[in-house]
Amino acid sequence: MPHFQLSKQTLLIIIQLAVLLLLTCSLCIKSRQAAAKSAFISDQTETTEADRGGKKDYIHWVDFTVPAFVMEKALKLDVDSCRNEVHMDWIELLAWLGARYGGDFSGFRQADLDSLTTKLLNGETMESITDDMKYYSYYHEAYSAVLGGMVGYFEQETDSEEVPGEKIWVTKYGLKAYSPIAKGFPYSDYDDFGVSRSYGYRRRHLGHDMMGQVGTPVIAVESGYVEALGWNQYGGWRIGIRSFDKKRYYYYAHLRKNYPYQSSLKEGSIVTAGDVIGYLGRTGYSTTENTNNIDTPHLHFGLQLIFDESQKEGNNEIWIDCYELTQFLRKNQSQTVKVEGTKEWTRVYDQKEPETESAAGSPFHSLHFFHNKFHIFPKGKLFTANHEILAAVDRNQKLFCTALTDGHSHIRSDLSEQRIGNDDADRPDNHIRSPAADDGGILSCRSLVGAGFQHGRCGDAVCSNSQNLIFREAAL
Repeated sequence: MPHFQLSKQTLLIIIQLAVLLLLTCSLCIKSRQAAAKSAFISDQTETTEADRGGKKDYIHWVDFTVPAFVMEKALKLDVDSCRNEVHMDWIELLAWLGARYGGDFSGFRQADLDSLTTKLLNGETMESITDDMKYYSYYHEAYSAVLGGMVGYFEQETDSEEVPGEKIWVTKYGLKAYSPIAKGFPYSDYDDFGVSRSYGYRRRHLGHDMMGQVGTPVIAVESGYVEALGWNQYGGWRIGIRSFDKKRYYYYAHLRKNYPYQSSLKEGSIVTAGDVIGYLGRTGYSTTENTNNIDTPHLHFGLQLIFDESQKEGNNEIWIDCYELTQFLRKNQSQTVKVEGTKEWTRVYDQKEPETESAAGSPFHSLHFFHNKFHIFPKGKLFTANHEILAAVDRNQKLFCTALTDGHSHIRSDLSEQRIGNDDADRPDNHIRSPAADDGGILSCRSLVGAGFQHGRCGDAVCSNSQNLIFREAAL
């Protein structure tokens, strides 16, 4: 058997290596303990700062580059699926595309959108699909700020097919925002965002110019309230409208000399999307009020995003390029008619939204559409498979009926004041009776009897095990 003998030098090296290994292990343990302690202190500090009203983290810049045709594709998927078990939210679809392309839609491929919708239809959730997309949450928040108030349920007037000359209210789901220019009035435009301006001082153009005829009715793109109204040396006569969620500020400038606004408007006024708010002109570029100093009549339309109130005015303002947005909204222009004996125009078909009614102090106050917020009865049926009930609840989980519709013809819309709840079991036959909401906000219907519909009588209603509201024994 061979005999091995270590020299003193070799033995010394082995001992030094062993000591070095022990020191390294000890250092690793101490380092991990320090890191854990540091993370704990950091978490505690962040919590303390939040508790003390520390600075919020919010978006500081948005570059909105979604093409109109891509918005149209996403909107169609949203609207077509609004009654399906899998409802595809158009903003979520656009945010996924934005995250995939890094905001550059020049590389858009229909196959990418088809792949996403296939995954959703196969049962995958947007949360699982976007779990490894680092910037999805950013694009979702940014695109929600731009588009958040433009799609949903609303009520709109339309001509009655049964009684010529009369209008009826129809409940719809879809695009409820409008082009800034009224239907039937010509205009021309191009993408001029960011071009140079020199009046007063050299600056970038932070809006979109829409050239047209003086007096063309200017339309409220989204519902909101008038935050600014009056003269500005750059914008001339201008109106600023803030969305109800305060994320968007719409700026309409260079309005008509002598009669720039709808006479009923003042700061604080509530406006509904599609309302006439003013008239195209060429005022501005002057410190003297009511001066025409713009060569070409046009509407300057601007859209400012506000994630924090500190961004409303000053160096932190976020104005987006809204050229593609105006191209997209051109598909929905408000029809107007001249008010005889005045210089004003008014819309032909009125529109109602829960947010507007709430701000105006109507019975819609503090209500939310089931379909928009709670999704409690996404497949509710009235009379046939193509009919649906739209309802809303207040903060006390009391049910209000707002509309009964088959998606095309409106059945009845004047039920918003007929409050019903656990204590309403003995109403007269011409009122809705005794559905109730449990503590979890889930509706447990017992019956809807004798609602007195204009076109028939509704019988008993029951809730199925799948929580779909089903009407039976109904005759038209």
